[in-house]
Amino acid sequence: MALDIGKCFNDAFDVYKRNVLIIVLSGLLYLVITQFTLMILAGPVLAGYCIMLLNAMRSEAKKIELKDMFSMFNRFGALLGLFVLQILCFISLGGIFLGTMWMFIFFIAADKKQNALTCFETSWNVVRKNGFWTNFALVVIGSLIMSLPGILLQTVLNNNFAVAILVNSFTVPFGLLLIASAYLQETSQEAAEIAPAE
Repeated sequence: MALDIGKCFNDAFDVYKRNVLIIVLSGLLYLVITQFTLMILAGPVLAGYCIMLLNAMRSEAKKIELKDMFSMFNRFGALLGLFVLQILCFISLGGIFLGTMWMFIFFIAADKKQNALTCFETSWNVVRKNGFWTNFALVVIGSLIMSLPGILLQTVLNNNFAVAILVNSFTVPFGLLLIASAYLQETSQEAAEIAPAE
């Protein structure tokens, strides 16, 4: 199914406006936990965040359940490994092109319980089949939404890290909601191809 960026924004706004307080709190928790544990908990927390957003989008009430954010610690090792592998790939190869190819790896890991290498492969297959450049555009838009306000305020306020964290707690959840909508759109007709691993 081709990606509809307009639908991504509609879906993201729908969930965001119904859960403003809890989604900002979850964004703040996510940022604080990952930053202050030196990224050691980044893998399971990010996967938990992804499944939290997917569950909200799939539910009729569009309600965020904060407990979902901490539901992936039973796969701590695998998700930490996935996070490290992702970072190593970006350091060694770099670029937003890889960010587009692998935009869904944590959503797939959380939703389909696939291993790390399969997550990378599956994400690329989904992106390739549904239009690389449309997905690329969404990644650029989402990245700007998630990072630019915090960077600008941090610059204006002389590198005030606390302000950047606070601003990002509003923007990062919205950017991830855009990706969650894209994931649901693009995998809705490919369930058989990304079935949960045995």
